Amino acid sequence: MTGVLGDLGTTQRTVRVQADLTAVVAGSPHADLTALLDLAANAESRGVARTWRFSPASVRRALDAGHTADSLLDALTKAAAGELPQPLRYLIADVARRHGSVRATAVACCLRSDDATLLGEIAADRRLRTLGLRPLAPTVPSTTSNSPAAPCSPGAGYAMTNAGSTSNGSSRSNQPHQRDPPATIRSRLTTSSCPTDMHPRRPVFPIFVT
Repeated sequence: MTGVLGDLGTTQRTVRVQADLTAVVAGSPHADLTALLDLAANAESRGVARTWRFSPASVRRALDAGHTADSLLDALTKAAAGELPQPLRYLIADVARRHGSVRATAVACCLRSDDATLLGEIAADRRLRTLGLRPLAPTVPSTTSNSPAAPCSPGAGYAMTNAGSTSNGSSRSNQPHQRDPPATIRSRLTTSSCPTDMHPRRPVFPIFVT
């Protein structure tokens, strides 16, 4: 019994991790140990022996806080009173493999066109460097700038047309007939006029701003 519970009257710096993904500390855990277990596992009981349980959500919480699979395993190995059980190693590896596979990116607007070459030209244009364009997809560059009309500002030479969206997310082009000059750029965030006589001989490529 003493080997399992340890000295209940002292602060404990080690934890016994079991194959059922529970972690047991006999007595009062040290603050550093408590912080590690509260981060990577969920507290289940706070009696004479305190118990935590590891789960996919708790391991993900530790990864969200900055741990990698290796650093978390290293921290738990140093704190464990014995070998870490394989189920815990498998759990951490599995959660880490999927962690970060979906990311959220804040953008002010994005450009859409079927002409990937044209969009690449816009992204590489030094005059538009302040937009900080970066690709969300091969034909969808995005920017955090609140000025999506910049590509059709004087000297840039790109003509844009307005494109709305239907309720299911598909494009609804509001551009005029192709023989007409480009219409006013509209986006959900900004509205500005697009010059139509900057490059009269340059063909007009429709770029949808959403």
